[in-house]
Amino acid sequence: MSAELKSKLAQLKELHEMGLLTDADFLEQKRSLLAAVMGTPLAPPSGPSLSDATSAGVPPSAPPLLLAGATRADPSGGLPSQLGNYRVLSRIGAGGMGTVVRARHVEEGWAKRQGGDVAIKLIHPHVSAEPDFRERFLDEAELGKRVQHPGLARVYDVVSDGPWLGTILEYVEGKELSEWVKPGGLPVDEVTRLLTPLAEALDHLHELGIVHRDLKPANVKVRPDGRPVLLDLGIAKDLSGQVGGHTKTMTSMGTSAWMAPEQADAKSVTAAADVYAFGLMIYALLSGRMPWGDGESELRVLASKMTGSLPSVSSVAPGVPEWISSAIDEALSVNVAERPPSCGALVVSLKTRPQVEPEPPAPEPEESAPAPAGLSPFPETGARAEGAASSPPVAVAVADPAPVPAPAPAPAPVPQFNARFFVIMSLLLWGGFSLMLVNYMLRDIFGPAIVVCVMVNVGFFFVARRT
Repeated sequence: MSAELKSKLAQLKELHEMGLLTDADFLEQKRSLLAAVMGTPLAPPSGPSLSDATSAGVPPSAPPLLLAGATRADPSGGLPSQLGNYRVLSRIGAGGMGTVVRARHVEEGWAKRQGGDVAIKLIHPHVSAEPDFRERFLDEAELGKRVQHPGLARVYDVVSDGPWLGTILEYVEGKELSEWVKPGGLPVDEVTRLLTPLAEALDHLHELGIVHRDLKPANVKVRPDGRPVLLDLGIAKDLSGQVGGHTKTMTSMGTSAWMAPEQADAKSVTAAADVYAFGLMIYALLSGRMPWGDGESELRVLASKMTGSLPSVSSVAPGVPEWISSAIDEALSVNVAERPPSCGALVVSLKTRPQVEPEPPAPEPEESAPAPAGLSPFPETGARAEGAASSPPVAVAVADPAPVPAPAPAPAPVPQFNARFFVIMSLLLWGGFSLMLVNYMLRDIFGPAIVVCVMVNVGFFFVARRT
């Protein structure tokens, strides 16, 4: 026994002991591993890449899907050449629990009404013989008949021929969505254009009360015109109660790499689980990879989801804007209530860039009249001063300030009487007069002139000092 096989068996045993695999699923996976070793063609176990879009590191645990492109190989190897009224044309794909074939109704008129060829999802006889699985398979067909949407592959009928049980489905031409994943990721505009119709199809399912529970790129085909189609409702859950559910308590349903955290521990699963898987698909398309590295084990991936420690898409793809990365982080939240309400709402958040409100300019200070005595200029402060501390602030209308009048011209200065100047001038004048009188009496004609000049000079000196 190879080391790789031992490792796979040990992982299966650990998942079974944790309650994440039922007894039937554990035995089926174990048989599939052993069959792979013996040479039976099975899909190889995948890592975190999207090339085969199965679970990370373990063989596929979901029912077979309409995945690979059809090849015109002879439908031999245990398959009948005809199932009921349908002629088997080729094998499309195979898995651990069944095979998908391409077929056509034997009556050409009926075949044209079905759009030509159909896909038939056959369950291996040893699996369909189990009553629980048979009931769940028939429930899937009933759910498919109820759903009519351009983004969902139509379910026509159920075929039962001897040991074979199968569902007749619309055959969809095109590539798997996993083939659109490119190294480095796709532009945001291309991703939103590609996934908008898929989001509408998922929201339609949720409005009918149906949760897909196994959403992944391998479950989606893109038609040649670019429209995606969701192919498989193999483990869808009917929340409306119109179709009886057969999922056991503590049974984990879905492909582990794409499951929401609440699916892993078998909690109540709602449409939020599909929103989570839809967010993972957007992450993969934008970045070209999964949120974990190559070679991560199933348990480590599960632990990263349960603890909410997945890296943001902008950290692994720097070209993705932060606001888009934040929208995807919300979709991948562990808390169901924090996720977008629908897949359509998530796509809208990728198309709508949040508008950053510009900060308003600071108002210029305005001069205001002083408050009256005893009142605060701030109404809420005044209210607290009067004991109304709990009352809300009161809005006060402030009138425009009145225009300030221009200042009046200053009045001319009024001359003031200077007593000291008056006394000095009086003494000088009377003193000079007395000297002139004495000189006149002495008949000195030069003396009065000198006296007058001296008095006038002294008077001008004091007048100059005053002015």
